[in-house]
Amino acid sequence: MPARSTEYRAGRVVDAHPAFKGLAAGTVRAAAEASLKRLGLETIDLYWAHFDDADTPLEETVAAYAALQRDGLVRHVAVSNHRADRIREWVRIADEQGVARPVAIQPHYNLVHRQDVEENIVPVAEEFGMSVVPTADEVDDLNRASAWASETASV
Repeated sequence: MPARSTEYRAGRVVDAHPAFKGLAAGTVRAAAEASLKRLGLETIDLYWAHFDDADTPLEETVAAYAALQRDGLVRHVAVSNHRADRIREWVRIADEQGVARPVAIQPHYNLVHRQDVEENIVPVAEEFGMSVVPTADEVDDLNRASAWASETASV
């Protein structure tokens, strides 16, 4: 069995998958279908738009995620690493298109990076009834340190 740190690093490769860059409709669908196949599932419960894509009109991205929901491939949509104004715009577009709004926001949040989240992201989440699921690099660092400590303790 591979060492824990190797498994962890392998899991991180998904963030930079070369075949699925950006949030254009075709890319969103291809990435979702690949995830379903890889996981052996028929439906993804919560599908994240992990980074805002300035090169793709947000209307196209919202419609792409809505199509996944309509086709039963995805139950709910969430946004990660989006600014408050872009989340508001996503909600406006979803309302205009008559599709579901995102149900959660995943901001980068820690003791150093908290002002924007507390002043801008949290109010948007409260206004639209979204959950906030923070992420922080420190958690990744702790996981790496824990894996390294486990490996070195067994040597």
